[in-house]
Amino acid sequence: MLFTRAFKIVLIMVAASLAVLIATAQDDSETQAKIENAMSAAPAAIAQDATILDWAFDADGKFVVLREGTNGWSCLPDDPSTPVNSPICLDDVAMGWLYALFTGEEPNVTVPGFTYQLQGDEAFSNSDPGATEPAADHW
Repeated sequence: MLFTRAFKIVLIMVAASLAVLIATAQDDSETQAKIENAMSAAPAAIAQDATILDWAFDADGKFVVLREGTNGWSCLPDDPSTPVNSPICLDDVAMGWLYALFTGEEPNVTVPGFTYQLQGDEAFSNSDPGATEPAADHW
């Protein structure tokens, strides 16, 4: 009886450990897929050292960092809420513009910013990034 109870406890512990390992492996593979997708937005010379971000925001209102970079570029994977694959890489200036759009602030852009979207883009409103339908005179 004592052996049966101990065996059940061990089985439960093993099952719980396996569940954690599987969840971690899935998270790692999802993160890696997002990183690879984000990097496909720019030439390898830029993407390989870019910071890779996710579309989720952290407690400070910044994009969640999937991988730190060193070259002043940031790349985001495809936005899952859009109908096409459209990852994007932005330099620091363009990234400041993007944050301003998401926070509703006026962008403070004094020099050109650059972006890459080698996988393409979809039509959206640059003046109202929250728009869900095309304006009568756009798109």
